[in-house]
Amino acid sequence: MMNGTGEGSLPTSLQLTGRALGEGTLLAIGARYQQRTDHHRRRPPGL
Repeated sequence: MMNGTGEGSLPTSLQLTGRALGEGTLLAIGARYQQRTDHHRRRPPGL
């Protein structure tokens, strides 16, 4: 998941890992994160 920008306005990201068959939990965490941030709407300059 994108979590911000770094040097030169390049996007940075984070990775979630979970238990086997725990995709629902990971998706819920990702959805909650997306609701609370605007990182998914940001675009690097020039795009």
